[in-house]
Amino acid sequence: MKSKTDISIKQLIGWIGIGMSKYHDWKHYQTSEKPPIEPKPHWLLDWEWDAVARYAKAHRGEGYRRLTYIIHHQLRKQMEEYDVQVVVAEALALFPGVHPRIISDNGSQFIAKEFSRFIRFSGLQHVRTSVAYPQSNGKIERFHRTINEECLEIASFLTLADARRQIAQYIHHYNTVRLHGAIGYLTPEDMLLGRRDQRLKERNTKLEKAKKERAEKKKIA
Repeated sequence: MKSKTDISIKQLIGWIGIGMSKYHDWKHYQTSEKPPIEPKPHWLLDWEWDAVARYAKAHRGEGYRRLTYIIHHQLRKQMEEYDVQVVVAEALALFPGVHPRIISDNGSQFIAKEFSRFIRFSGLQHVRTSVAYPQSNGKIERFHRTINEECLEIASFLTLADARRQIAQYIHHYNTVRLHGAIGYLTPEDMLLGRRDQRLKERNTKLEKAKKERAEKKKIA
């Protein structure tokens, strides 16, 4: 900064009225819009690392993408430690034999001893994100923003049952209909079920067909 303005960082920080430690914290937490080259090791299981490596080899320079597919959800009057256990257990029941890694913030329900025992009993691994750093669980945070903008802020809920119904409809739309730019304008379901190549092939076929039709119309005109 000094080379451009003749004002040192230390002088500017003094004007703002914050400490140097706070400034360095801000620098540390700056994020980039570009996808990272690779994820942090403790976020992924071995099979996830393999999937990331395969994608990186096939799509060099694009970074990696972590899919957000909403496996299971519940709208409850409260979300205490017991409630979290119920939701996680029901999600696990949908995919028997699968033992995913749970990534959460540091809410009281996630640091409770009973929840830790539940994680061990279920054969799961639990990683808590850095305090006051939601970017470390950015995919679910982005989903929260999306569902707020596209559903919660514009819908009218008459009752709890009505809210559950409308939110379930939106999540079904999010998983199976809504196209996601971060995964090539496909749906999470396409990616989850391995339909990526099939969908891209169908898209390219339609584009080629439309291109030929436009060329034919130009000839006639």
